[in-house]
Amino acid sequence: MTNRSRLAAPRYEMPEGYTDAIGATAEHQLYGPVSANVGIRHREGFTVANFKEERYNAGLTYALTKTNDLGLSYYRVHNSLTGVDRDVVGVSVAHKF
Repeated sequence: MTNRSRLAAPRYEMPEGYTDAIGATAEHQLYGPVSANVGIRHREGFTVANFKEERYNAGLTYALTKTNDLGLSYYRVHNSLTGVDRDVVGVSVAHKF
């Protein structure tokens, strides 16, 4: 068994031309095929002055095979424009080509 850790470099993106976003994620293999990840993302609006969004996430991934993963994630999102905090649970299936 090899232990793997990954820290993704902060990303810079401009989705749909109206926001500016930056984020970072970290992943660490816990035991065998199970790994954990955490991340943060911050977005601000260019055309909407009040728009700010913070998203924090944490999750677990189970490697079913070398190319297939099953994941469970929790997201905490705060949107300043709507003033709404959301708690979201996500389930994912990923295939690596």
